Amino acid sequence: MPELKEKNKELQQLTCLLEDDTISTFEDGKYVDEVQEVIMELLAMNVSMSKVNEVIQTVLKKLAGKSLSRLPSKAVHSRLLV
Repeated sequence: MPELKEKNKELQQLTCLLEDDTISTFEDGKYVDEVQEVIMELLAMNVSMSKVNEVIQTVLKKLAGKSLSRLPSKAVHSRLLV
């Protein structure tokens, strides 16, 4: 039964994601794990810290027609590198 509840939660999140033009990136006082992971991967690919947010926003807007509710500052980016 816990597996079904988890799967139901995932499907509800996917439905909201598909219906909403804005992706929520900040929950419970922190950025969601996926945002942090994307930033870490882009930085590891040598994307400039000053360009990471712009790259994320451009790709999502052009390929998926989505925008983000908010993205971390450069100070948060540097903490993700540690």
